[in-house]
Amino acid sequence: MFWARTDYTQQLARLGAVNVKPSLLDALLPLITQYKERVKSKLYEWFDTILRRDVEKVAETIQLIDGQLLTTAPVDVFDCVQQQVTVAEDTAYPPLQLEVAHAIVGALLYFKDQAVALLSQWKTLELEYLIALVNNTDKCCELTEGLADRLSAKLPPELRDNLDMQPAIQGFTQGVNACLTALVKVILYDVNSTMYELFEADWLRGQVTEPVLACAEAYLEDDYRPYLLEPFVNRISLDCLGVLVYRYSEEMFGAKHQHRFSPDVIAKVRSDVEAIHAVFGKCAYCRAARY
Repeated sequence: MFWARTDYTQQLARLGAVNVKPSLLDALLPLITQYKERVKSKLYEWFDTILRRDVEKVAETIQLIDGQLLTTAPVDVFDCVQQQVTVAEDTAYPPLQLEVAHAIVGALLYFKDQAVALLSQWKTLELEYLIALVNNTDKCCELTEGLADRLSAKLPPELRDNLDMQPAIQGFTQGVNACLTALVKVILYDVNSTMYELFEADWLRGQVTEPVLACAEAYLEDDYRPYLLEPFVNRISLDCLGVLVYRYSEEMFGAKHQHRFSPDVIAKVRSDVEAIHAVFGKCAYCRAARY
């Protein structure tokens, strides 16, 4: 391709062949389009294989890196991407590099969609893997930002504006949020049935709020905080707090509990507020919420 842009054109000029039609460079355009689709297809295939192995052999792929649980998927995905970038750069033909970049954006969005689709199985996936999915997706976002800088630096100014990696970056950001929501669901699923006992006799005896908060705290402090970035734990805490306070209020003011605000009930509500603060007050977002 480099020859077609340089030596070939110069040789034609020396031979006096000017404005030769059809131009060899014109013929490159449909080939570039075909190559772009080929790259995207291969990346889809490789990404499917990576994700399938990620789930089936999680014990082999999961690892602790700088205190975070991740699998090998982000590195494997971007190794595949870098191979395609290098091939495109070796042609020294910017239009091809740009089209390959567009193919990569589409493939990365596909990988994100497939990873997020796994969250529909959150009840059966291992908790460690759900945690790793958060970190994996965040790592992919970081690697995509770095890739965008590299691709942009290689393109001439007239093509640089046509490079848009934001859809992939935003896609991974949305993917992180979806993964965090799955971790919230894990907590709420375990406490859901107990929440129906609020304001019943067992609640007054300390057998409802206390185990609900103990369960939430165990997840947040023992399972999530050691392996997730602080902003992610804060987001999970805030989402859980919002749901728990809503359910508490719903039971407190529900029809079956109206007009039952005895001194014992009022005292227990005050005690619950202190207990909720003790668990969720560790989260800066929750403190700011002023529950």
